[in-house]
Amino acid sequence: MLLCAALLCVAVLLSAPPAALPFVVAIGVGCPVWAAWELSPSIAVLRRARKQRGETLDLDALEEMRRHLARLPETHHPLGL
Repeated sequence: MLLCAALLCVAVLLSAPPAALPFVVAIGVGCPVWAAWELSPSIAVLRRARKQRGETLDLDALEEMRRHLARLPETHHPLGL
């Protein structure tokens, strides 16, 4: 999605030919819409496969992972953000 926004900004800022702008807008808006459209069925397939295998969320493993992450030291952003 960020790439599509960058494409739109570059096309506007570098004054792309007026004939190309509808195609740029169609791609810049259409690609994220298409990706979102494909995401829901993909998640449903993954959930269905997990349910068929009988997998459940391991709460003990999740708690252990959270404890491990809590012990990790904090680091500062290299740019100071």
